[in-house]
Amino acid sequence: MQGFLIWGAFTVAVATFCVWRPQAARIFIGVFFAAMGLGIHGALIATNPHN
Repeated sequence: MQGFLIWGAFTVAVATFCVWRPQAARIFIGVFFAAMGLGIHGALIATNPHN
């Protein structure tokens, strides 16, 4: 439940940021998704490189 609340607060904060500052939020969202994608994909490659 705690993770859900933290993720929910983050989501609401990002949504508010998108309404308040759309251009800056676009850059933040792009960097966030790139970092998450590289982090998750990198972890999968590091733990199981043959799959």
